[in-house]
Amino acid sequence: MKVCLIADLHFGAHKNNVGFFKSQMKFYDQMKEYLLQNEIKTIIILGDVFDDRTNVNVYIENHTVELFKDLSKDFNIHIITGNHDIYYTTTTEVNSLKNIAEINNIVVYEKPTNVSFDGVEVTMLPWLCEKPLPDLKAKYCFGHLDIIGMKMDKVNVCEKGIAQEDLCHNWNYIYTGHFHKRNTFNNITYVGSPYELTRIDENEQKGFTILELNDNTTKFIENVVSSRYKTITYPNETNGDIRANDFVDVKVPVEYGEKLTDVSDWILNLNLDNPANVVMVDKQEEKVEIEVDDNIDIFKLMQEYLDMSEYDNKQEIMQKFTKLYYNQN
Repeated sequence: MKVCLIADLHFGAHKNNVGFFKSQMKFYDQMKEYLLQNEIKTIIILGDVFDDRTNVNVYIENHTVELFKDLSKDFNIHIITGNHDIYYTTTTEVNSLKNIAEINNIVVYEKPTNVSFDGVEVTMLPWLCEKPLPDLKAKYCFGHLDIIGMKMDKVNVCEKGIAQEDLCHNWNYIYTGHFHKRNTFNNITYVGSPYELTRIDENEQKGFTILELNDNTTKFIENVVSSRYKTITYPNETNGDIRANDFVDVKVPVEYGEKLTDVSDWILNLNLDNPANVVMVDKQEEKVEIEVDDNIDIFKLMQEYLDMSEYDNKQEIMQKFTKLYYNQN
């Protein structure tokens, strides 16, 4: 039996930006078409349907419910609650998925539960408000988890949460949401977000995963329709890899500062739906030969500084630094 795995939908991201939401919706048209063509009937969502834990925008909620009503006509949908879906940090029972749970062919899991898909035993493991793992065993675990040692994004690695060895005692294979970067280590896989959500996702492959439950084989289907973050330099790069709905940062060397009309025309020819973010970059007037360690970057320097410091919350500081650097909302 084949199932479709997605995670971290984050409807309402970017402060409920409607344009961004419409870009997210395009992905589900692509996914639905693929699943229908390949006769895949089950969708499993690994947490974080909504972005805001405490306040769901009415426009976003209404269109999200309509999306799930449409999908439920053709698919059986299973959703586990993620940390962004729950109001309290101490319980999953108060969550933003109640209306979706009322739709036919949709099951929302607020508590760890074992279910069977075509005879294959699976544990549905929502966000754990208390870290002790449930005393459940199955071939698969579908969760929303923070697992130590796994990549949170292209910079940060998880240092606090659930130990990998603890998961391996109960399940042969673990597929999970929560971290937006697709990455696998041993029998643990983060399926990643279906689309780029912030600048830190730039140049990351996004999409959905098809899992064959009988033999644990997977196939990744890339999202080819949603908005992406792109950085290009005027006038040396063209728009060959730019979609109209992309978010584009245009670096303009300072020597072109007096030719803003030409720059403006060049940007208009990109035919973007979203305004381009223009950044002036200084030209290096003199070339100075210095030895540079190619392995050193700003994130490594920051990490080395934190390692030498006496802060108790080093991981939290690094995460905030990363968000500031990539201008995340």
